[in-house]
Amino acid sequence: MSEDIEKRMPHLVRVLTSKRSHWHGSDPEEYIRSIAEFDPTPNGTYMPYIVKQVSQDKLKLPEDGKRIHDALKYFHANKNKSGWEGHKDVHQYDKWRDLEDTVEKHEPVKSRSEKIKDIKSEGARVIVDVELPVKGGKRNLHYKAIEITTPEAACTYGRGSRWCTTDPGTASSYLEHGPLYIAIKNGEKIFQANHDFSQFMGIKDNPAIMLSAPTDYFLSKIADRIPETRKGIAKLRRMSPDYPGKPPIE
Repeated sequence: MSEDIEKRMPHLVRVLTSKRSHWHGSDPEEYIRSIAEFDPTPNGTYMPYIVKQVSQDKLKLPEDGKRIHDALKYFHANKNKSGWEGHKDVHQYDKWRDLEDTVEKHEPVKSRSEKIKDIKSEGARVIVDVELPVKGGKRNLHYKAIEITTPEAACTYGRGSRWCTTDPGTASSYLEHGPLYIAIKNGEKIFQANHDFSQFMGIKDNPAIMLSAPTDYFLSKIADRIPETRKGIAKLRRMSPDYPGKPPIE
């Protein structure tokens, strides 16, 4: 623990326990010491910002710890360099994810793509991969089902959707019960389901999934691969407004 943090402890405690704070722990000093590891600087330069983000319920720790640590580390090393187009004062970023977005815009493309590749390879795997021909000479339909096992992979694969699992804390709570599954058609996400398909959401977080015959066939392949999804897939079929009336998977 840095002496600088200890000196600033009274101020940090006031921020954490202010009347508008969303933090409800019993020992603010101990909590602050426990999250000091997420500040990448040796003297705790960014602890006031981290504590404020926690108090405003914008930052979940330890779930978001690695992400904010990495964002602050890059920000600290590059904010004063030529070419930096974001704010140089970290407190100008109302939400830490705004800071993360700014950092991602400045990171070398190779570094960012490699980071995403690592996240995907460590927390996701393809469990169903089918290609179906289309009449009329059009390109084939290519379906994939991705099994998600880490919050980082859930956030990465969920970008561009309205799924609540793009929040690491929410993703973690779902993953406690088993993997998440993301369906992809011709490179575009079409829906996400929980471990047994008892909950499923379209790309806009809507429960209705349009079931064409190819998509229905794809679902049957998922059910064959993961038997515990069968009842959930049967429910999904019944809820679809254009379900063709085939017998549900039992």
